[in-house]
Amino acid sequence: MRRDVCWVSEKDLAKLRFIRRASLDVMWSRQTSTVHANFARMRRDVREATEVMTMGHIFPRMGNPDMEDKCGMEIATIMLQASLRRGMYASHLQFDTTRKTVLWAMNAWSAVMRGEDGTLFASDDRTLFSSESPTRSRWFQRFVLGMKRRMGVIRKQDEALTSAQILALQEVGEWMWERAEGAAERKEIANIMAFVVIGFCASLRGEEISLVSMRGLLAFWQDTIQKGFIMVTLRGRARMRDYNDTFQQYIRLAMDRSPSTFSSKSEAEDFNLRRSLRRGSTTQSHNNKTPPATIELMNRWRKREAARGAEPGLEMRQ
Repeated sequence: MRRDVCWVSEKDLAKLRFIRRASLDVMWSRQTSTVHANFARMRRDVREATEVMTMGHIFPRMGNPDMEDKCGMEIATIMLQASLRRGMYASHLQFDTTRKTVLWAMNAWSAVMRGEDGTLFASDDRTLFSSESPTRSRWFQRFVLGMKRRMGVIRKQDEALTSAQILALQEVGEWMWERAEGAAERKEIANIMAFVVIGFCASLRGEEISLVSMRGLLAFWQDTIQKGFIMVTLRGRARMRDYNDTFQQYIRLAMDRSPSTFSSKSEAEDFNLRRSLRRGSTTQSHNNKTPPATIELMNRWRKREAARGAEPGLEMRQ
């Protein structure tokens, strides 16, 4: 936008406020003590050198005669505006959500350049590209770091379920089963309760529970049930059905029927199928003095996903 500021335009004034905010984030992307120490050292070095010898200009003239955005200020102001949206748990978006603006900006830049932007640097295990995208400038990286330090990173973890709470959920399931009308409604109750029990007992994340193979369960059922356990077989890729809303409804009912089992500060929205079962199972195992090797063996699925098709590098005991 190559024109002077219109001082009666609300949009221009808002743009100046966002530019000032971005500039402040860049300046304070480093620690305050580091800025003060560097400035004090620069002032002392220049003063002592000036006392001893003739000194010229050591820095180029500040400012840019060409009105052009080379650092990514436009994307920075869009990112700041996006951060003002209302978040799920706060009056504004969290930093991890806000930084997604950088992703679409970089992808759009690559699409416009048609893959001709930058030089390829490749080695046996890594591929790097140099890019002239404004979001890859040094200034923009400083801005993102400063914004992160100003906003902070707040992560709301799912509440862990205890074994007592799992039993309370089962009581809710049995109560609803007795009042269900029709096979379809009972099937839905059985599905959600199987989801909860398998996820907790096998220490699975929500997206992993959908990998349970009924054919595998039936194949090992007779051999394992007589020994006091069952074999839960997983197969395929995760395609999680969204039971989370129904699950939270069961949590509310369990809170009403067994209030002493849940903390008075807990809410149903604090529990989610994706992590609550896994976290509760792991916590229960630690409390029961389960060997760490056994816990790692049960929770090794993340390593398998990180391997992306290759054989994961597990320890010998796993």
